[in-house]
Parts: sequence; C-alpha cells; structure tokens
Amino acid sequence: MQPHSMCAVALAAYMWNRTSPVFVSNARAKVIFTRHDGAPRSLYYDLNVESRQDDTKFVVKVIRSVGGIACSITVWRNSSEEGTRVHMTHAQQHISGLMETYKLYKDKIDNGNHRNSMKYKTFSGKVLQDDRKKLELYSDVKMPRGGFRKIRYDLVFESITEK
Repeated sequence: MQPHSMCAVALAAYMWNRTSPVFVSNARAKVIFTRHDGAPRSLYYDLNVESRQDDTKFVVKVIRSVGGIACSITVWRNSSEEGTRVHMTHAQQHISGLMETYKLYKDKIDNGNHRNSMKYKTFSGKVLQDDRKKLELYSDVKMPRGGFRKIRYDLVFESITEK
C-alpha cells in the first residue's frame, strides 16, 4: 500500500471508529518504515478533507509535505456497523484506476486488497492508541528482484484539526 493511501485509511479509522463520528478538516501524518535495503525512512503528508457526506463518505487531498503531486482519494463505507467494508479510489497519480477495499473494525483494519496494482497485494493493521492517532499497518510489497514481502509501516498523526 502506498503511504499516501495509508494516510486515508488512518483518517477513516480516526473519524469513523467512535461512538459518534468526528469530522476533520486537515491533518499532518508521519509514515515510518524500513525500505527493502534495510534503510529506515520517514515521510510526512498533509491531508485536507475537501468534502464529506454524512458519516459514510469523504474526499481527502493528500500531498507529501515537501511537495509533489497531490492525490484526491474518495473514501466511503457501506454502513457504520462494525466490520463494514470501506472502499477507496484515487483521482490523481493512478491512471490505472487504483482502488483499495478493506474491513474496518474498532481497533483494526482487516482483509485489505488492492485492485489494479502490480506492486501491492494485501494489507492489514491495527490502531495502537485509544485516541486513534497511531496505527501499525502491514502491506505485501513487490520486491525489486521479484516476489512479495510484508512491510511494516507506522503512521502517526502529528496534528489534527477537527470541525
């Protein structure tokens, strides 16, 4: 799973995994992982919620803090019940029509899959704090010499502005 996609997954978990949903206008996230060559890496992302529809759908624009191409990701869920399926589609960066789906539970992300991706397979994760600002995510990533390897990513919200 690409780090900017992880930001959208984490934002959905933050906003929707509560007794009553919280609406966020913007946030800053840090994604920490170890590259295939063993080098540690930290990436920072700015998230701006462009629109929302009740507590079932939102559009978030995600961009690396150092600049680059922004990607608008539409995130929606089937219902507000525990274990509901969540869908994400990308408006930029992915002309192949990248889509992710997963099941969202109170403290975990499960059964995640990528559609139209040659680089990523499945993903899952868990919420590490009660305030929902820290997540641990795992994604099967294609290695340069072939095959897939499960990579651990830690995502931390450094700031969140709620509406």
